Amino acid sequence: EVLDNLRGCSMAAVLLPASSCYFPMVRILVLLAVHLALFSVNTWQWDRLRINHVFIFGMQLQDATPPSTLAAIGLTLLVGAVAVPGTLGVTTGISLRASMAALFGCLAAALLLGLRQWRHGYLHFLKGRMRRLLAAPFYHVRFPDFFLGDQLTSHTYLLQQLVLLACTGAEDCRGCRESDTTQWAALSITLVPYWLRLTQCFRRLRDEWYQRRQKGFLEKWAHALNAGKYSASLVAVAAKMAKHHYDDSDAAENVFIVVAAIAATYSCAWDFYMDWGLLRPNAAHPMLRDKLQLSQPWIYFASMALNLVLRVLWIGTLVPAVRLDDHHPEMYPFMLALLEVLRRCHWNFYRVENEHLNNCGNFRATHHIPLPFAPSEHDD
Repeated sequence: EVLDNLRGCSMAAVLLPASSCYFPMVRILVLLAVHLALFSVNTWQWDRLRINHVFIFGMQLQDATPPSTLAAIGLTLLVGAVAVPGTLGVTTGISLRASMAALFGCLAAALLLGLRQWRHGYLHFLKGRMRRLLAAPFYHVRFPDFFLGDQLTSHTYLLQQLVLLACTGAEDCRGCRESDTTQWAALSITLVPYWLRLTQCFRRLRDEWYQRRQKGFLEKWAHALNAGKYSASLVAVAAKMAKHHYDDSDAAENVFIVVAAIAATYSCAWDFYMDWGLLRPNAAHPMLRDKLQLSQPWIYFASMALNLVLRVLWIGTLVPAVRLDDHHPEMYPFMLALLEVLRRCHWNFYRVENEHLNNCGNFRATHHIPLPFAPSEHDD
């Protein structure tokens, strides 16, 4: 009853599977807007705590995007994606074309705000690094490359919405979205981010083998173990695909839940110990690490607990007892996709903090080394 009353609200129009086939595009914009706005919070926190994220990402200081600009672009997209189609198209009865025209107006405003950032700054960084990510096995992998790959693994739902968006122009839009071909493609594209990260791990294992071969087991085989994490995620997605298309029994459901739980546990352990550098029993801060950028150690323990909850929460989509509403099956996955974006940006802070403090990537790339003097006119 509550959900029926919310159908007239703009957010409910985005969350609920309304009759329009344009809502996959709206969901895509919402996810991108939220991620961009939260990343602006990341950059603001890094600046406040003097974490040199500009250097870590291989950028020039003068090209760094101010957090306020990132937030403005993200909030503009969010207003356009949520308020415009929902309020104009649902509550006021204005035609869908008019509401979508207003949406594209907000999108154009966001592009104008980010015009300079498309040539410089983080949007330029995104454009260049995405090309390297898609050709992962053929490039040396640096921190910005696998950092971007990790962001993509949190947008599997967004990739599925891109597949559904292809049905927008079809005469029978709903039939196109529910067809076996579309559903298979939507699940198959979920494999792509994990496959790209897997190839990055193998490339790093090849490139850094000579440097690491004399070190301890964990550091020597770190990239192979990291590849195992993404392999477990690939197996979990494959189990979901097999359940959806071949065997919808309770046994197949239980197999998927077990495999997904193993993948989530593996990923959490890797995040805490390797990516965040925590859980060191002999560290200066017990069960954390020697150096902490935040003054309150309890924040790290609370962050690990929050990350664990958000990591495993999506498993509940297959458990009937925790489904929120069987009449609107798209509502819960979209909410979980938003929570996954929150978890990823929460992960971002500690990953970059650990890189700043411990140089755990074991490399640095600079475009130039500034000298403390200007060249003399007598120099050749």
